[in-house]
Amino acid sequence: MKRRAARDSVFINVPFDKPRIPIYLGLISGIVALGLKPRCVLEIPPTHDRLRRLYQLIRGSRYSIHDLSRVQLSGSMRVPRFNMPFELGLSVAVHQQSGEHEWRVYDDVFRPNSFASLVAAAATAATQRFAQHRPTSD
Repeated sequence: MKRRAARDSVFINVPFDKPRIPIYLGLISGIVALGLKPRCVLEIPPTHDRLRRLYQLIRGSRYSIHDLSRVQLSGSMRVPRFNMPFELGLSVAVHQQSGEHEWRVYDDVFRPNSFASLVAAAATAATQRFAQHRPTSD
């Protein structure tokens, strides 16, 4: 039963700010209409084992969708918040370990040197290297 739940789950890594609520609700509606179960970090209470629980949530989902459009410089030090790219990194790690987790990245604008582009390029190269060295079950 746990295996079926993973195939039916989609981890959603999106900004939760007020202007994006319609997009978030549309995404949830589309996921449910496809017969899938939306999951997100809001399910996890802020505890000392939050990272482990976040990893388990992503690992327990067959798919993940990452909207990095709000990753921007902020605060007095003008540095971006890295929680959303970090969650993407966890999804890439789950994919590398199992080969079963599928992830997609979305952004508002094309940024050739953006973090998302770098992660996608690195993940593609790593996946190709992994596929070349993966033992076959003959």
